[in-house]
Amino acid sequence: MRQVGLMMLLCMASLCAKAQSNTEIPKKEFTVHADALAVDITAGSTGKVNLQIMRSKNFQKSEASFRVASSLPEGVTIRYDAQNESDYAAVIATTPQAAPGTYQVIMNCTIHNKTKGVIVKLKII
Repeated sequence: MRQVGLMMLLCMASLCAKAQSNTEIPKKEFTVHADALAVDITAGSTGKVNLQIMRSKNFQKSEASFRVASSLPEGVTIRYDAQNESDYAAVIATTPQAAPGTYQVIMNCTIHNKTKGVIVKLKII
């Protein structure tokens, strides 16, 4: 009976560790995480999504570059501002003429010719 209880405890600990794994430092390459996977912006205003790069040891000192891999609707621009070498802010600006709707925006980060990305749902109101 104790062995079954111990086994259940180990399984629960393993599941909890996997649930928290998005903030762990990867063993290989790097990962990119967004603080919000959806953002609502009124046409004519700006919004922000914070991005974090979790780097393995081999990618610690390498320069990162961000770009949008999906097509943006007319009147929408995205600028990436570095806060430090791991944290970036994706500033999304819209003009008053930006068409209302929901768009999938793929934000890619490239380090050492390796590219990782995150998809953010942009809703223009």
